[in-house]
Amino acid sequence: TVSGLALVTIIMNITGYRTPWTGRFYTLLDPTYAKEHIPIIASVSEHQPTTWSSFFFDLHILVLLIPAGFYFCFKKLTDANIFIILYCISSVYFAGVMVRLMLVLAPAACVMGAIGVSSTLKTYIAIMKKPPVAKKSSKNDTTLSSEREIASVMVLGITALLCFYVFHCTWVTGEAYSSPS
Repeated sequence: TVSGLALVTIIMNITGYRTPWTGRFYTLLDPTYAKEHIPIIASVSEHQPTTWSSFFFDLHILVLLIPAGFYFCFKKLTDANIFIILYCISSVYFAGVMVRLMLVLAPAACVMGAIGVSSTLKTYIAIMKKPPVAKKSSKNDTTLSSEREIASVMVLGITALLCFYVFHCTWVTGEAYSSPS
């Protein structure tokens, strides 16, 4: 079936029913292609490589949550987790090659960040829900209370970061991307 598909594609290319790939496509695979062969494509601002400041500006807290999502996906490998890992890695590559492809990275970053937040909160909320220990041992009480305090601080910290993220997204949508300049 693969050879048949390749044969059909070759015949369609030869007869003109399918157009060949453009310079923009080749630029995705080799970022120096347009600069060397088609300078007009390289001169368009949305075809430029993405700067680090654009990643931080567009993704905000997701820049920190994506590695956490990777950790939890690799910790429990399933078909779905492998898919999101490959999708996120390829999206990061393509977004780094061309600034307009940040739109491809955004959904993958949101899903991977959500996995990171969800798994982290699940861990700390489970600690907070532990019932108090019945026996009165000073060492165990201190350990349990400090675990609960740390878990509470982490849950409040993550909640605050997510609130800041909402404010940032609202501001970016209203000011940075809505202005006609």
